[in-house]
Amino acid sequence: MDSCTWYPTFVEIEAPNKLLFTKSGTPTAMFSQARNQLAQWRTWINEPENQQILKARCGLPEYCNHRQMQPHFILVYGRRSEFEGNGMLTKLRASQMTASDEELISFDRLSADRGNDILTCVRMGSVPGRYRAIGVPPTFTVGANNADILSLVDNLEDAVNNEHRISKERRKFLCQRLPYWRCWHQSRRLGLISHPCQE
Repeated sequence: MDSCTWYPTFVEIEAPNKLLFTKSGTPTAMFSQARNQLAQWRTWINEPENQQILKARCGLPEYCNHRQMQPHFILVYGRRSEFEGNGMLTKLRASQMTASDEELISFDRLSADRGNDILTCVRMGSVPGRYRAIGVPPTFTVGANNADILSLVDNLEDAVNNEHRISKERRKFLCQRLPYWRCWHQSRRLGLISHPCQE
């Protein structure tokens, strides 16, 4: 988001071995189908009642109600090697998705972002505004910087314990600290010196 707009982002990820073009240079049926998924999402989100469903179901913050919504659609499809060094295919690829709200990227552009080293993969829970943790990255940590989010996510302990790239000792430490930081956030006394959750 920025001061005027919030940007719900829809991402379609296809298998990296799928080809974008046939030998004759026309888009494959698989690519057309993937792009159609973005069109379906665009059609859905453009309906005002569906925007309200999205806000209510995802438990979006109040500030979303006071900002303009501008959806963004990303299709992750194919590998650079298919068109690299082929000027004609490169031009054809660039003309496949030209709308201002959509973006086509190859798997080669995906990379780790240090700024997102604590992000958690979640699913929407059965209660609007609550989520169920599916997985955490090996760099996951807990503290004041993500305590507000932790309070909305269930099943975090299981997600931590299932991430075997985290050492057993660190998994234990993280699971012991999760209740502390949840309590810290819920207390609404966000000073670090003294609050009800101190051990």
